[in-house]
Amino acid sequence: MVMAEFYDPDVLKHLQQVEMGIVRDFVRICDENNLTYFGYAGTGIGALRHKGYIPWDDDIDISMPRKDYDEFLRIVQEEMGDKYYVLNCDTCENYPLATTRLCLKGTVFKEKVMKDVDCPWGIFLDLYALDNVADNWFLFYWQMWTAWFWGKLLILRIMPRPYLYIHGLLAKIVTGMCIATHYTMKFLHISPKWLLRRREKSYISVDERNTVFCDRDGVLYSADGHTLFLYPALRQGSTYTLRREVTEIREMAFYNCVYLKNINYTGTAEDWEAILIGSKNHSLIAAAKSFSTSEGK
Repeated sequence: MVMAEFYDPDVLKHLQQVEMGIVRDFVRICDENNLTYFGYAGTGIGALRHKGYIPWDDDIDISMPRKDYDEFLRIVQEEMGDKYYVLNCDTCENYPLATTRLCLKGTVFKEKVMKDVDCPWGIFLDLYALDNVADNWFLFYWQMWTAWFWGKLLILRIMPRPYLYIHGLLAKIVTGMCIATHYTMKFLHISPKWLLRRREKSYISVDERNTVFCDRDGVLYSADGHTLFLYPALRQGSTYTLRREVTEIREMAFYNCVYLKNINYTGTAEDWEAILIGSKNHSLIAAAKSFSTSEGK
């Protein structure tokens, strides 16, 4: 069905009941596997204010730390693939959002704003991954702005005419810009999956005129290269080469780096021990280390 402006009360009640069935399966998997989750946005408000749904709400929003989010998706596809399917950019190239939907098989539910998007829409649970943010104000705002920017481009890559909360001449101007951006990305063969990876901080880029920070192969350093601030959590590749000139690795620089398995350090083991490593760098500590005496280039 295509979402109406207002639901028939019986239809909305039935939809909410079906979604609660999905939530029960979700909670069971999380409890059995010690996964952390939160009611998010309207779902959290409904739970606190109404002890359930906001009366007119038609979906359930759940947020999870990235590690638990990834683990849940793995488990639900292995254990309940006969009942549910996962809908996101990895499973459907036309999916326009940075979220994931856990959809109930055998159902069809298409929201009005998605009516022209060719995806296998079903009754769903909306899942949001929670990533870490930097303590440094510059890095925090950089991360926030770039996540917003790439997320909007992801939507425009699929939807040339997204719903706008503006009207009149301004709406016409913005719509024209959206259409132009959509067809430009299509012409350049920019894929939705590439945009999603950029949004999920898989790569860092710093303007070469910046005198405080620099990037080296998508990793954030101080301009002199002595301090490593941030290794993107979703950076592809299992091995990273760390230069001997690094003397400090900041707190949470290597936090929840899901693909990182090996560190090639261009100094000696003694040099490595001299590096000041901040807390919560679990991925760095867990990675296998190899040492040499040659300088990195």
